[in-house]
Amino acid sequence: MKDLGDPKCKSHQECDFFDCRGWCDIEKEKCVPKRTNNNLQNVCEDIFIPRAHNFYTGLLFYPPDEIAAELKQLLEECAYPNRNKGEIVRTPTPTEVFWKLVTLLKRSKHLTKQNRKNS
Repeated sequence: MKDLGDPKCKSHQECDFFDCRGWCDIEKEKCVPKRTNNNLQNVCEDIFIPRAHNFYTGLLFYPPDEIAAELKQLLEECAYPNRNKGEIVRTPTPTEVFWKLVTLLKRSKHLTKQNRKNS
């Protein structure tokens, strides 16, 4: 990890701090005091989506069948804006993705209640 007192860098990764992704001004070899991702992206990437190196399978790993495909696509859009899957993303997740996710999860909750009533 980069020494926070030494803002010199040659790559963007040298400006990262835990889940906060930094930005290196390559020409000046200095870390820019700006975070390039956001908390929503971290939650989607680290908590909702399953990862091979985690012991957990991801909080939303087994969604209801009615929303599974849409949820998978939305979580990938949330964790990997601009379709940068597998890369270290330096773009924050747009707020509109949050609202799409809220709407979808509310719909899922409604479907679950309906299915329980019909059972």
